[in-house]
Amino acid sequence: WRCFVASPHHGNNHHINPDDDDAIAAAAGGDHVVGGGASVVIRNPSEDTSPYAMFSPASIVNNFEPMIPLMRIHNYLPSALIALVGGMSSQGIHALAHPTLLVVIALSSLVALASCLLNSYFDFAAGVDQEGPLPSGKVSPEKALFLSFVMYLACFTAIAFLDPPPLRHVVAASALITVVYTPLLKPATAIKNVSVAFVISAAAVAGSLAATAGNWAAVAKLPPIFLFLCVVAREIVMDITDVEEDADANVRTIPVRFGTHNAARIVEAFLLSAACILVAGASLAAPHVLASQGLVGRFAAMGVGALAAHSIGSALTMARSLTRVCGGARVGTTEEEMKNKAQLTVDAIMRPVGAGTIALAYASSFL
Repeated sequence: WRCFVASPHHGNNHHINPDDDDAIAAAAGGDHVVGGGASVVIRNPSEDTSPYAMFSPASIVNNFEPMIPLMRIHNYLPSALIALVGGMSSQGIHALAHPTLLVVIALSSLVALASCLLNSYFDFAAGVDQEGPLPSGKVSPEKALFLSFVMYLACFTAIAFLDPPPLRHVVAASALITVVYTPLLKPATAIKNVSVAFVISAAAVAGSLAATAGNWAAVAKLPPIFLFLCVVAREIVMDITDVEEDADANVRTIPVRFGTHNAARIVEAFLLSAACILVAGASLAAPHVLASQGLVGRFAAMGVGALAAHSIGSALTMARSLTRVCGGARVGTTEEEMKNKAQLTVDAIMRPVGAGTIALAYASSFL
């Protein structure tokens, strides 16, 4: 067997005797492998590591199942639905008649999977991932990186043939941001939060552009704006849950730089702005719904609107509670209590992300 150490201190690809604890610690850059920020993989010496054996189609297929957790495949359906909802917000059910929308849905999902796989590779190389398929040796780092490259190559090839140009530019920009996110954007305060929100909301914009043949004037504006605001809020709350770890790693997130109390106040501001967008969309669409829909349609619209209003109200209430907890950290609130409240807030924000976006897409179809 061989010991593979990925260390941020001494680079990658160190093959070390797995019984030599001192050598492993030295390569890790510290007294302990985990403390030194390194990931360790044990490999069988009989494994064929030639380029053909490592990257052959058969090898990739055989190793695909262990890569599924790295790609976070549960993100596939939400990514597809955001693009679909974006298209239907402009053209209603008729959006499905546009083949370009189906291509955008597939690309949105593929970019999401490729970006998660690439991010998993970067986390392993930086020593962040200590327990996943990469450190365990179930997946080699080279194969994960290669499959990510193949997926991105397929994405950018398809993007090159997308028409009209505005649609191509939006999808290309979104995909490019996911490529540079971990090495360039993630360490920057606030930029990481805005980048994630832009990529997610851009899927709705791309879907709308695909359904309207690239007509910016006909693109539904409210759903992606609402989605952007909610996702920024969610990302900041997730940073609050990791504030200790980020501070130790010198990652300058908003909670690290400005404090958890101020970060929670920023979350409230974003959610309140999202609520205003939701009210604006309902107000603008109400006359059209009343004029064009029967009794059943009116009740359906009221039901969707009520669900969205309740979900954003619950998220605001939870965010306000988080602000109080973070503000009370100086007078006795434990770190564990703050993290638990932050996690509950993340869950609460996810509800209006779905319900509010769908409600605004339905409202936008009347505008």
